[in-house]
Amino acid sequence: MKSILFSILYIIFIFNNLYAQKQISHFKRLSIEQGLSQSIVLTLYQDSRGFIWVGTQNGLNRFDGYNFVKYVNNPSDPNSISNNYITSLAEDKNGNLWIATRGGGLIKYNRYTDKFTSYLHANPQINAEAKKYLQTVVVDNSGNVWSGGYGSGLLKFDPVKNTLHVYRHSNSSTNSICSDTVNTIYCDKNGLLWIGTTNGLSIYNPTENSWKTYNKNSHNVNTINDNNIRCLIADRHGLIWIGTDKGGLNLFNPVNKKFSHFIHNPGDYKSISGNSINSICEDKNGTIWVGVWGGGLCEFDSSTRSFFAYKNDPSDDETLSSNDVNTVYQDQSGVLWVGTYEGGLNMLSPLSKYFKHYKHNTVNKNSLSNNIIYSIFKDYTGIVWIGTWGGGLNRFDSGTNLFTHYINIPNDLNSISDNRISAIEGDDEGNIWVGTIDGGLNELKKNARRFIHYYHINRNSNTICSNRINALFF
Repeated sequence: MKSILFSILYIIFIFNNLYAQKQISHFKRLSIEQGLSQSIVLTLYQDSRGFIWVGTQNGLNRFDGYNFVKYVNNPSDPNSISNNYITSLAEDKNGNLWIATRGGGLIKYNRYTDKFTSYLHANPQINAEAKKYLQTVVVDNSGNVWSGGYGSGLLKFDPVKNTLHVYRHSNSSTNSICSDTVNTIYCDKNGLLWIGTTNGLSIYNPTENSWKTYNKNSHNVNTINDNNIRCLIADRHGLIWIGTDKGGLNLFNPVNKKFSHFIHNPGDYKSISGNSINSICEDKNGTIWVGVWGGGLCEFDSSTRSFFAYKNDPSDDETLSSNDVNTVYQDQSGVLWVGTYEGGLNMLSPLSKYFKHYKHNTVNKNSLSNNIIYSIFKDYTGIVWIGTWGGGLNRFDSGTNLFTHYINIPNDLNSISDNRISAIEGDDEGNIWVGTIDGGLNELKKNARRFIHYYHINRNSNTICSNRINALFF
């Protein structure tokens, strides 16, 4: 019974500490050694069959959960992928994979024939620079393939009709895209295209053929704070999260048309870890994850509007492999995939978050005094009090991660009466009451360091009935 009680109390103690501290997570690393074609991962996508596709600067990779299959250009094979620099991936309703490349234009992969076909490179509407660099690709609900890159404008390709339409910026018209250099495209559930460019945010309504543009205005704090937009998504509430080159993370409310900003503050560890945002992902629980160049992976806490950063620790192989994060993606099973620059690929399973353990350490005087725990109490200030068998009373401060010990010292009437603690409670005045196995009841006044003892005295009805305390209640 005692062992069961101890196990339950120990689990409760560990569980409580998950709320006092951020959970630490295991990242599994996948790189060249595991078969990846290159360690610079630029884009991630899971197709309808569950395969994870990984785009790098040196080839396309398909991962089945165990092994990688590499697709790289073979000059002697016209059906191979025409370019190895993969920037973006999307899938159409027929299961074809559409690939944006830097140098090979737009490419389609047919899974049934295992062949690659290049598009746009021979089209006279596309200038030379656009042929060299496409940055993003999406497929809308009608099957149209939208892409864009350096100087290309917005490209709409109809695979059925094999037609291309180019939308370009016009200095003489406000009803146009705000820049011909397109970094990212997002197609929302209403069919609107949200386009991040190097000169602001454009929203295109294909049904009405109309444009809306948002640019930085230094005189208006409610506008976007950086025109160079690198990534964007819409969350489940319809809010638009926008990652910028130097302005951190912007949040746009389509209802009131206002932007709010999340900027890195070196003096605030709960702020976003950097201002150069490469990727944004909303997981199945509605949590927003942000890939930060130089700042690792940030998890957003919507209740406090603060961030927790997962960063590389060179001494720990289970931390993020690199702080230069290029892309973040969650698959259908809930695994979070993080692609980095020269750090390869990282996997974070929702089941990999583990409990933080506190144990007695003989070389650390501020560790737990004893590993046998019988009682736990958390006071209104957040301090956790731990009663041990043989190690006395421990006071744990989650802010400093340090334990303070209260042990019985023979002949010291101000010390705790017994090192075997059976029960702990607190009263409304902030005093801590401690029951012991054979030392009666102890009271530790708020902010005091000495204990008041209450013992059983034979033939004295005004004393406690026994020196063995099993439980306390207030």
